[in-house]
Amino acid sequence: MHIIYLAIIPDILSSFLLLLHEIGWTFEDMFLSYFRFCEDGGVDDRADKRVFSAATLRPGKNDQYVALSQKLLSASAARYTLFWLAAFCRDLVSQGGVDGLEELSLFGFDFGHCYFLSFGLGANLNVYGLGSMV
Repeated sequence: MHIIYLAIIPDILSSFLLLLHEIGWTFEDMFLSYFRFCEDGGVDDRADKRVFSAATLRPGKNDQYVALSQKLLSASAARYTLFWLAAFCRDLVSQGGVDGLEELSLFGFDFGHCYFLSFGLGANLNVYGLGSMV
């Protein structure tokens, strides 16, 4: 699972943060939501605030893709960031905050990953308010 945390979740996270930004969410608002989620859930290992910035989510000068450093998003932080992302998207969909089938299917993609990863993590998703999603 460690490889998934370091290789796959950062790609999912960066894609979703950029998508959410495109539909009107600010990086600051997303970070505050994430911060509250971590505080409420007692999560100590967190993504660095710089993950929630346009500068970090742009490919480097000689890169074709975004690459989040482990210094900004450790494997443990990636695990909880995925849970936050699923909860954030679930709330956004339930409040009617997205338009179009394409966006809804993208948000559904994250719910599925959260459910899949919960088996490998041995996580109790009810602790993070996600039990009703699975």
